[in-house]
Amino acid sequence: MNLTNQIDNIEQKVRRLAAMMEEVRQQNGALFDENTKLRAELKSEREKAGELITKLTKTQRALEIKRKDDPESTKKLRKQMDQYILEIDECIEWLQNA
Repeated sequence: MNLTNQIDNIEQKVRRLAAMMEEVRQQNGALFDENTKLRAELKSEREKAGELITKLTKTQRALEIKRKDDPESTKKLRKQMDQYILEIDECIEWLQNA
């Protein structure tokens, strides 16, 4: 192999390496964007979960007060609590899968 062939061979390898680097940079940028998006979604879901926990706590307090006074109101609040628990479970499941 003469010097010209060796230089051509090295040049081809450098071009392939440069193309691979560009591809990796593009993939890195896409992954960075996806990561940023997913972090924002996770933050939003955590905030929703926090709000739901707050609502659940308030509802539980109200249920304790109403339980003794009004059985019909107790049923309504219990149903509302069950709905909050379901929403919290869905958020937790989403967070675990994220």
